[in-house]
Parts: sequence; C-alpha cells; structure tokens
Amino acid sequence: LATMLEQTIKVVLAHLPWNSLIVASHPVHVPAMAFLSADMDYKPLRFSARLAEGSGTTSLPPWFQLDADSGLLMVTRQPLPSELPLRLRVDLKHAEGKVAEASCGVTSEQIGSSSAPWCMAIAKVAQFYHDPNRLHLEPGVRKALHEHFGEIYDVGGRAPREVPLGAWLDVAARILRLLRSTAGAGHAILAAATPSIGAGGRPAPRTPTR
Repeated sequence: LATMLEQTIKVVLAHLPWNSLIVASHPVHVPAMAFLSADMDYKPLRFSARLAEGSGTTSLPPWFQLDADSGLLMVTRQPLPSELPLRLRVDLKHAEGKVAEASCGVTSEQIGSSSAPWCMAIAKVAQFYHDPNRLHLEPGVRKALHEHFGEIYDVGGRAPREVPLGAWLDVAARILRLLRSTAGAGHAILAAATPSIGAGGRPAPRTPTR
C-alpha cells in the first residue's frame, strides 16, 4: 500500500496544472518523503530546482518559484502556452548534501474540483486499502488510516472528495508517513496470501511472529 501511494504521489507531481500552484490558500509543497528512502526519511534542509535535461536552458522561468527552505512550489502569473509544459528536477538535500531527486512537471491544464487528476488517482489506492481480501491490517492501524483517507476519499459514497492539490498532497504524505511508521514499528501490514499446504492437505502451521 505504501509503494502504491508513493507512486501515485509521484505521478501527480509530474503533471501539476499551473493554476493549482497559484492558490495561496492551499500551498503546494514537494512531498519529499515520496522520494526518500526509509533511512533518509526526514525533512530535507534544502530544496533546489533546475530544468530537466533536454529543456534547452538551465534557468528557471521568472514566473516559477521554489522556496529553498520549505519546498513550496509557486506560479506568479499565467504562463504563456509556449512556456509549458515545464519539466523540473528538485534536489533534496540533507546536511551531507544531495540525497534524492524529485521530478515535477507544470502543465497547461486548468483543473477544477472532482475532475482533478489527484482526486481521481486516490480512488485506486483507497479501493485497495478498503478491500480486506487484498490487505490485512491491525485494527488500530486501519482505524488511523481510515481517518486520514476520509479527508480525501468518501468511503461511504466510494468516491474521491473535491480537495485542492495542496491539501491532497499534505494528507497523502501524512498517510505515507503513517504506513512507514507502522511498518518500521513492526505492526502488521500484510498483503493477503494463501496459506501453504502441509501434509494431508491441511494448512501448514504458521511460524510465530513478534
């Protein structure tokens, strides 16, 4: 589940509608966790952006900004059609230097409400999470995840909620952190599996786990 959510976040970041980065009430930050390995999973000290290879220039356009301390992505004006799409590489830096790289893209799409790609993308993740035949979770873990998923997905209506991009990324990063934390603490997050068969056609005894 964590891997599925991580990949979903990366796909969303690769296709950011320009107008989603201009709404000050819902700031969009680079969710560094989706790009960091488990042993490096703490907030970067520094963010720096550059254009992706093949862009023809290394300078960022004047209408795009990245806050070096917080990873905040901003668009200050509507880009011209010829200025999009914008493909970026964001370097994530710890005290020892660069530890990861995030790929981001700004597109010419103007998305609103439930048609937003991030709203639609969470549906597949939520369906996997809510299927007990595909994913076994400890009750406490499932309850905590249920509360967070409820902010971006209507469980009863089985539909994504209309959430701005910045708010969606914040919740998705929170869920990802919870999944990694519970896995690191040894709590059960197990994919459903068919028990092995022992002698006489009976299920083989399970090895006790801590």
